[in-house]
Amino acid sequence: MLFMGLAPKDEHTAYIISEHVDNGTLFGCLHNPKVQMDWSMRVGIAAQIARAMNYLHCCNPPITHRSLNALNVLV
Repeated sequence: MLFMGLAPKDEHTAYIISEHVDNGTLFGCLHNPKVQMDWSMRVGIAAQIARAMNYLHCCNPPITHRSLNALNVLV
């Protein structure tokens, strides 16, 4: 996903501006009976999320997401 920019909200919070993602949120995909996601795909997505969180936490200073859930994961 293309990172396009950052918009500060306050001293500790910012909005990430990115490209449009056609498939919506992970929550929407998991709860849509028309979307077929086998366990291999689900595990792959979970691994990608874990790698992304590891990257953020290894930054100096570390970055904390604070709202990681299926509604905030774009696919």
